[in-house]
Amino acid sequence: MGRKYLVEEGDILFSWSGNPETSIDTFVWHLSRSWLNQHIYKVVPRAELTKSYIFYLLKSKNRIFKEIARNKQTTGLGHVTKRDLREILVPVPPRKVLDLVDPYFKDIDDRIMLAKKENVLLLELRDTLLPKLVSGELRIPDAEKYLEEAGV
Repeated sequence: MGRKYLVEEGDILFSWSGNPETSIDTFVWHLSRSWLNQHIYKVVPRAELTKSYIFYLLKSKNRIFKEIARNKQTTGLGHVTKRDLREILVPVPPRKVLDLVDPYFKDIDDRIMLAKKENVLLLELRDTLLPKLVSGELRIPDAEKYLEEAGV
C-alpha cells in the first residue's frame, strides 16, 4: 500500500460515500496510525492553505455534500466525487489572513483532540471496569485503587 493511504493522527478525512444522513462528513483522525478504506479521502491541504481552514471549510459545506449524495443515491448509498468537490466555489483568503486566525483555530482543535483522546481512555476504563464490577470481582474500594494506579 502506498503512503497516500496511511492515516496518521491529525489527518483530515472526508467520508464521501454511504447514507447521506449518517456517513457523509469531514473529521480529524484522532486514533493511532491506520489505513484508509475505499470510501474515505485523506485531505491534504495545498501549501498556501492551512489545515484548519480546509477542515472548517469542508465542515461548512457538509449540507451541500449531503445534498449531492442524496441526488446520486441509487442503492441506498450516495456519493460525492472529486469532480463534485472541484465544482464548489469557495473563498480563499490571503495567506496573511489565514496565518492571523490559524493560532486560534489550532488552540480549539488541540482541545478537541485532547477531549477525543480522553474519551477513548474513559471508554477503555469503562469497558475494563464495568464487567469486573458487575461480576463482583472488583468492589468500589478496589476500583478507586485501580484508578489511582492508572493515574486517573
